[in-house]
Amino acid sequence: MMAAPTRGVVTGVGVALLALGAYLGDEAVAVGLAVISLVFATGWPRLVNVPSRRGSSVVIAGTALLATGVAWLTRDLGWLAFVGAAGVIAAFVHQMVRRDGRPRLVETLSATVTGLVVVASGVGWLTASLLPDGIEVVLVSAACLLAAAMTTIIPASGPVVATAAAVIAGAVGTLVGSLLPSVGVVPGVLIGVVGGGIMALSHLMFNQFPASGYRRAALAAALMPVATLGGAVHLLAQALG
Repeated sequence: MMAAPTRGVVTGVGVALLALGAYLGDEAVAVGLAVISLVFATGWPRLVNVPSRRGSSVVIAGTALLATGVAWLTRDLGWLAFVGAAGVIAAFVHQMVRRDGRPRLVETLSATVTGLVVVASGVGWLTASLLPDGIEVVLVSAACLLAAAMTTIIPASGPVVATAAAVIAGAVGTLVGSLLPSVGVVPGVLIGVVGGGIMALSHLMFNQFPASGYRRAALAAALMPVATLGGAVHLLAQALG
């Protein structure tokens, strides 16, 4: 079993690895992102408690690896649309080949596609690091999410922790953004609020999931905010570039 504070630590470790990868180079970011996506894929179907979990995990993991590889090789986020479309087709094919009577078909398909959206968003960390001044944006975003994640360790009620996470992440974004002229205060505040908000909402939401205490499911819950923030990181890096 894994408690909510432990999930916060896992979130912090995941985003710290991406920040370290940004220093080491885009290859390191790609490897770190692939690992995070694979761990998320193995636990997501268990977290949302859908049948045919293995097939859903395979579809999500395969799409995540393909998206990461294509983004790294082409340096072009436009190809992600084709990868996403292939992932959705694979999700439908998975449902067609099921031999368990296909119970909860729509729910399982929806959960798989949601997982695809999460891992696709995670690619934003990689594409952001490839843009001019993108590494600075990655570092600011990582600092905000790390601060929000560490806030969830506080032994307090869910709403109090969630509010504190959002506020602290915004403050960290303001501070770190002001120290990096290529980012600035306003973008720092924006990514801080977005990152803190994602962390706060996930903390409140996954506390209500019965499966969130189990290891693989808890890991997926912990890494979802990391992957989800990737889309906002890319948009900010692109706007500043």
